[in-house]
Amino acid sequence: MSNKFFSNRFNFIFIISLAFVISLSLDYNQRVIEAGLILANQIEFPSPLSPFYLYIKNSWTLLNQFAAGLFILNFSQNFISFLFIFISTLMFGLGIYFTSKAICQNYLLSLFITIYVLLLGKNFGDTDYPTLFYSQETYSMISLSLSTLIFGLIFNSNLKLASFLSIILVAIHPLIGIWVLGINFLVFLINLNKIELKQLIASIFSGFLLIILSFILFYSNADLQYSYQINDYQDYINFWDGHRSQNEIFHYEYIIKTFLLIAVLISIFKFNPTKYVKMGSQIILLSILISLPIYLLFKNFYNLTPAFLTETSIPSRFLIQHSIVGWPILISGALLILKRLNIFYEKKYSLIIVSVLTIHLLMQHNSIMAKFNVPFSSFKNSTEQKSAVPTFFDKHNGYVLTNNSLSRLVLHDLKKPILVDIGQLDFLPYHKYLADEVKEIIQDVYKVDFKKPPILNAPYLDDITIHNNFSKISLDEWKQISEKFNITFIVLPEEVKMMLTPYLNFNNLNVYFSSDELTLENFQKIANI
Repeated sequence: MSNKFFSNRFNFIFIISLAFVISLSLDYNQRVIEAGLILANQIEFPSPLSPFYLYIKNSWTLLNQFAAGLFILNFSQNFISFLFIFISTLMFGLGIYFTSKAICQNYLLSLFITIYVLLLGKNFGDTDYPTLFYSQETYSMISLSLSTLIFGLIFNSNLKLASFLSIILVAIHPLIGIWVLGINFLVFLINLNKIELKQLIASIFSGFLLIILSFILFYSNADLQYSYQINDYQDYINFWDGHRSQNEIFHYEYIIKTFLLIAVLISIFKFNPTKYVKMGSQIILLSILISLPIYLLFKNFYNLTPAFLTETSIPSRFLIQHSIVGWPILISGALLILKRLNIFYEKKYSLIIVSVLTIHLLMQHNSIMAKFNVPFSSFKNSTEQKSAVPTFFDKHNGYVLTNNSLSRLVLHDLKKPILVDIGQLDFLPYHKYLADEVKEIIQDVYKVDFKKPPILNAPYLDDITIHNNFSKISLDEWKQISEKFNITFIVLPEEVKMMLTPYLNFNNLNVYFSSDELTLENFQKIANI
């Protein structure tokens, strides 16, 4: 098939279609769902307000606002999850395609590189912070996909849209947004004589206007607090945090790939005369040259690393910004270099690469099918559980206490409030004022010493620990916990042995009523069953 067949129009349609199909087959119930439900007032939180509620209300991101708006318009959870996955996959795909095409100027190869990366989730790997390609972690996934698209747009000469999205990224993920916007700004300054600033004014103004409106909306609805115990927060950093604490793991493979990428980027800068490809190369290079020393400082001289890097920004996070575009740049750059050196004919070499990529995809067909064809998906589980949810949950207000794995069922399906998402404690560095409350819940409810977590530097409690500790709590202790924290129901897997009597079983889950006298008569009266 002729390379001419693979025009921009054909490739765009193909990438959009592929992103759509992939997104339909991925069943990652997005983290943004619970935030959207809360901001849309579909989950009622009683007094006293829980750390989980305050974390959501006091977190500024356009993603939460967008999800809340979709819920207000009566879109379903399944559709919203699909939409976020589709947007992320499409941005990954377009970012990869734009980058590759701009470097090698080969439509066929660029499309096949995009297909290859999307189907395999191919990337450079992880640092202390993971590269989240397809994930339920909405915020990291969307921010990485958007930065990938921004890089691709710059390579492809679309500075207007790249400038607009760079500003919008600040409202989506402030830390990553500031990083990408700052890098782009420095490169734009370097190339000031090559950029028509007048053409960018409208994009820049529109972007800043949008994030200002977003921040005003956030601030008007926030419930900000600023007092916290620094000792409690420091205990979290020392014993619970997994991204900012000192560890001995050094990601040699990722660093080697990064140095190889630097060499190829320098070659691209030399061999490709296009100013936008040079600007794109400069942006990736500058991002690496700033983030790599930060990473090395963090890993080798932890005590010398500034506090704002170790506690808030996660030093390893910035180094993964090139993780997705890494392989596309290496492959496309190799074709460009060989073409400029007249080692191979372009068509012959591009066909060789396409053939190799295709063969490798065919060899990986089992893993691809497993990734994109989950026979019993989380969405199917969620739907089945929701259909069997007893109506009495709607008849009594108060917090629902559960384990790690069931927190999202309580939020998404039961639409009942929780004290804290015990599987996601890594919000604390951004909400230090909640450290003392989280400590109190972990110690008084979950019976875990805050200075002695079951897994060191893991920001969560595992189900086994929760089940073992809950099984040892007496009836009188449960009554005290219930009164102190306004807990109404306890929902746990039926295999967990409790000193309480379950009064209801659904979907292999036991429901315990803990806010009143634990008698069947009272339970039936209040639950109206």
